Amino acid sequence: MSVFPDSTWPCNWQVAAFFPVNGNFWRLCYNGKEIACVLYGTKGDEKNFGKILIVDDDADVLQAAKTFLKQHVESVRTEKNPVLIPQLLATEAFDVILLDMNFTRDVSSGQEGFFWLKKILALDSQAVVVLITAYGDVDLAVRAIKEGASDFVLKPWQNEKLLATVSAALHLHSSRSEANHLRRPPAATQRRSGPSLS
Repeated sequence: MSVFPDSTWPCNWQVAAFFPVNGNFWRLCYNGKEIACVLYGTKGDEKNFGKILIVDDDADVLQAAKTFLKQHVESVRTEKNPVLIPQLLATEAFDVILLDMNFTRDVSSGQEGFFWLKKILALDSQAVVVLITAYGDVDLAVRAIKEGASDFVLKPWQNEKLLATVSAALHLHSSRSEANHLRRPPAATQRRSGPSLS
């Protein structure tokens, strides 16, 4: 396995994962034949990593979460209307989705949250979804995890807990991406390649 500093890494390689080691942050890259570790940054550079989508009908919640998380991740997209989730997922890739369990039409049962969780996972079975829920909805959040959510955040949240949950979700996304990449079959061109002339 090769090791590259970030400024010289082979940019035609695919990034399979992102992970911290001894205070440094690394990309795990793959070009179909070889694996390389690429130094991505040092401690304090976490904000370069992670695209987050937050879906909640409460504008104050969206603003608070975005203001805090944008200090730590690459980008934060917010949306009040869950009906737009399929369109957003079709046009942009997100590493983690923070999803409220209750929207305006259905304020307490969590059924809208379950509906949109299932919708997201139907569109992308590898999506990492973190539920946002009130203290009284913990049982619903546990049920949601059993149905495919990765974790949940209680609101009002502590920023440290929110960051820890999002960081864990980002690493889960990286692990899933790496596993999916390593399970891919060789390219068709490689399977059809003839014998070596050497």
